[in-house]
Amino acid sequence: MRQWMSAALALCACSHLASAQIFDFTLNAPPSGLSGTAGIDIDTTGTLVGNWDPTSNPEGTRTKPGLFGTFGATENVPVNVTLGVGATGPINSRASGGFRLSLEADGGLVNLSNYAVNLLSTGPVTLPINLSLLYDSFRTRNPTSTYIGGVPLTIPFGEASLTRLDAEQLIPAQGSLVTTGPGTYDFSIIALVNLTAEFSFLGNTFAIPAVPTPLLLEGQLSINGSTAQFLSVQPFAFSNSVEPGVAIPQFPLELPTILPPGLIANVLFDLTLDAITASLDTTLTTNATGVLVPAPASLALLGFASLLPRRRR
Repeated sequence: MRQWMSAALALCACSHLASAQIFDFTLNAPPSGLSGTAGIDIDTTGTLVGNWDPTSNPEGTRTKPGLFGTFGATENVPVNVTLGVGATGPINSRASGGFRLSLEADGGLVNLSNYAVNLLSTGPVTLPINLSLLYDSFRTRNPTSTYIGGVPLTIPFGEASLTRLDAEQLIPAQGSLVTTGPGTYDFSIIALVNLTAEFSFLGNTFAIPAVPTPLLLEGQLSINGSTAQFLSVQPFAFSNSVEPGVAIPQFPLELPTILPPGLIANVLFDLTLDAITASLDTTLTTNATGVLVPAPASLALLGFASLLPRRRR
């Protein structure tokens, strides 16, 4: 009797396994990808100084803090500055990668695991840069000019590149599954992913450490035999800041004069990278094709058969 009860329980377990379907999905790109706006904000502090050198560049620009006083023929004194870098622009990238779904249609459940997606599979995204320079009052020679402090100066300055944007699932996630027709379903899943970003600026690469980010996947799923189609189009926003406190290699800048305007002062910046903030305001399209993972039916049957009562001879 006990053997028959065990067999019945095993049969129930096998029926449950049979009712769950597991699919491995691979993203289709296009149309999978991000569209919207990406931004990078950088805060730095340090000094600027003229590019004058008594030997290699005697005709270069010289600087000195203050609006009044003497300015010796060989003086070239650093000026305290705060430099903000803003890089914002459109992003329209393709995504690659995949994930696994386990479907329990009878129970209205869907389980997501192994989500790992490269959100920049088509390569880096370039973003135009604006510099916002705040400085103490100072003067220059070659050219002769005066800069009155306390008023930010905005300068267009090249480009930054967003070079990496990866999303990797932290823990399995469970969501809802609603039958809408034969082999068709609506689903809703909220997963927690680590989002890792890198960007390059002035020839240097900076990393934004991975940060746990909620990811909403909501849309339609259709199954046709051993294949499945998955579609989700949802807003995807992200923002994270780090404070690296590292020195940026010295770089030159052509600084427009203020009083009088129309000239160029050639200065060198020595800055410390105080804070970096990366942000996204986008729509994530996930279009994926799934392949059925075969169930271990033979093992289940072997386990079930071992519980059946043996016939007496």
